[in-house]
Amino acid sequence: MKYKVTSHCSIIPAYNDFKGYGRFIHGVVTDDQKISDEFLTLTRHGNSLLKKDLRKEFISKQQSFTENKKGTYLYLGVLPSHFGHLLAEGVHRLWIAHYYKETETNGLIALRDEKGGELRPKLLEMLSYFNIDLGAIDFVENITKIDRLILPQPGCTMGTDPVDGYDQFLRKDTMFEKLDTKNKPQKIFVSRNNFKKVGRVAGFDYIAAMLARNGYFEFKPENYSLIVQLEYLKAAEEIIWEEGSAIHLLDILPKLNARMLLIRRRPDYGEFDQIIKNKSNECHIYNNVSFIDSDNVPHNRMSRLGDVKEFLDFLEHNNINVESIDLDLFIREELIDIQEQLFRDMRKVNN
Repeated sequence: MKYKVTSHCSIIPAYNDFKGYGRFIHGVVTDDQKISDEFLTLTRHGNSLLKKDLRKEFISKQQSFTENKKGTYLYLGVLPSHFGHLLAEGVHRLWIAHYYKETETNGLIALRDEKGGELRPKLLEMLSYFNIDLGAIDFVENITKIDRLILPQPGCTMGTDPVDGYDQFLRKDTMFEKLDTKNKPQKIFVSRNNFKKVGRVAGFDYIAAMLARNGYFEFKPENYSLIVQLEYLKAAEEIIWEEGSAIHLLDILPKLNARMLLIRRRPDYGEFDQIIKNKSNECHIYNNVSFIDSDNVPHNRMSRLGDVKEFLDFLEHNNINVESIDLDLFIREELIDIQEQLFRDMRKVNN
């Protein structure tokens, strides 16, 4: 893995960063011009998300609360409370703790997006999965000056492929090899059944039933612990995904020996395509969907299939028997979902 070492730097906390898009100020401030953004702050598609004006304003208001730490520390970056962000953006520096596990340092430094209080259970599960000692982490909540800081290159960032060696790390240095795959189904459909109100393709309860007749277990990740979620994914030989943040579970797994289908619910959102391609041995993506009329933001908006026959052809081409489908019943289910969503929208406006 690549890493950089910087001296006499400052760390900016992250407790305001995830309270609305475009507020990212956290990370490391250093005079070393040779250290690129990927080591210092969050990036997406290779571009820094740092808002320099907001950071400058924050530092001017908070500099009287600056703390100091003597010694050498390993930088883990931010560990967000939102599970999707934690998977996608909060874990990919953790491998520095394994790379330096035989080296004398004063500990690990990480940032939270919530000031004080108990750490969330999912974060504790994540640290355990990565074999990270919670007691070795110092969670920084104020501007903090550090004598010497070791900055890892993230193993992966949103919109990029994993860097060399990261897949091997995810396979060998996490709990991946200990995941129990016994008595788990070989075919799963990762469902958004519990998230109809915040974005789903209309009528997909009916599709889930049809997939069940094809031997697919309807898997709702939120009903299981993190470890069990990963066990289901590791065990499966075929995975069908409804587009959603559960796909970020793949971010912490090595490439799987599985065939995957992705059914998008946002026609112009391709962030998950690359993850599916990187983590499967074969993948196919269906994206002919369109939003229903709604004032909801895109990630919470219901969509519908653009062409039902084309979608069935897509499934059939991927060895799924669609002969049992009753189009009238599917259309009825689709219309009920759309009517319920429009009713929710109307109530929201009236309130």
